[in-house]
Amino acid sequence: MKKLFKGIAVVIDDEIRDSDSSIYNILNQLKTESIPYVEYDSLPDERIIENLHNVSFVLLDWKLNNSLSKDEISEGIKLPNELSQTNEGSNIEFLKKIQENCFCPIFIFTDENIDDIILKLKRERLYRNNSCNAILIKSKSEFKESGTLFSNLERWLKETAPIYLLKEWDCSYQKSKSSLFIDFQKRSADWVKILWQTYKGDNVNPCVELESFISRSIITQMMPLELDNSIFVNSSSDIDRTELVSCLERQCYVQNNFLDSTMPETGDIFEISNDFYVNIRPSCDLISRDGTPLDDIDLYLLKAEKIKKLQSIKEYFNDKYGHFEENDTYYLVYPICSGYLLKLKFRELRQEKWRNIKSSRNGRLLPPYITKLQMKYSAYLQRQGFPKIPNELFGLEAEPSEENN
Repeated sequence: MKKLFKGIAVVIDDEIRDSDSSIYNILNQLKTESIPYVEYDSLPDERIIENLHNVSFVLLDWKLNNSLSKDEISEGIKLPNELSQTNEGSNIEFLKKIQENCFCPIFIFTDENIDDIILKLKRERLYRNNSCNAILIKSKSEFKESGTLFSNLERWLKETAPIYLLKEWDCSYQKSKSSLFIDFQKRSADWVKILWQTYKGDNVNPCVELESFISRSIITQMMPLELDNSIFVNSSSDIDRTELVSCLERQCYVQNNFLDSTMPETGDIFEISNDFYVNIRPSCDLISRDGTPLDDIDLYLLKAEKIKKLQSIKEYFNDKYGHFEENDTYYLVYPICSGYLLKLKFRELRQEKWRNIKSSRNGRLLPPYITKLQMKYSAYLQRQGFPKIPNELFGLEAEPSEENN
């Protein structure tokens, strides 16, 4: 488990340079494991937080007494309620900003009442009961002895599936990323220029193609994850249907706020006059060539019937095999666009300029769902008609000799 916490840690504690403090013992344990860390004796400002997008974990002291002198603190003067509330508010704002910028474990080590801190975080939707939280709150007194830090973190990690998966995946991803760039650098110091000029010569967007190539190559080289099955099956929390639909939807659909607003792509979903349309035009045809403005690119849109009622959705579902029943004239995808079943009909194809509908984009259908849609539509265009079999054929009784054969 210790390998999963490799990387640079961020430690925030106003007693970080006090050799008699609890945090000093924790820092010694980080040093023992050769984990580098950046230390702050107060909350970093927003400009620094923006650069904390790839840290291993954050250690935060809940009660930062930066406004009092060391002499006042040593005399045991109690923090005024107003000042205490201000410090807590600053901590909460820091947690919100760091979670907007980086999904990483956050360990709050404190001498305060843990239940009070949890209650404050719950009010701000930063913590949930009976759930896998990315925030661990512990008393500093639990980490006085050597080795107690990582024994606690290991136990917590086994109970926090999202963080465990993130750490395992990130280790594999970072290794693959470094391997890819090292390999190309050995081949040629000018490898980026070589690929760039190749894409330029093909009259495609080199930025998009280079990004796509790097992403595909890294994923291809990643080794299969060896995950601890017990972490995922021994969950004590119950998942309701709303959460289940939301998670499954993210597998096939990404919302528009995560997408580049300047470029169209295969699978883009548009909401036009309260109807959904999906662009099935191939990516290679969605590139500005020969001086043609990107806004003039034509998109090929299939209209989708929206089905929200659960009973109507069930009519298409084959519970024996766990998939939806389709025929050659339409394609079904579910759940998508806030819990809808979309029934994409192939009979009518609509053509629109990117400039006219880009503000109506709702999101994007992801592979392999968009891939299957394109394949089914291609098969629809090439479908063959067959003679109809008369209904009477099955209404007639078979002759005795035929039944015996």
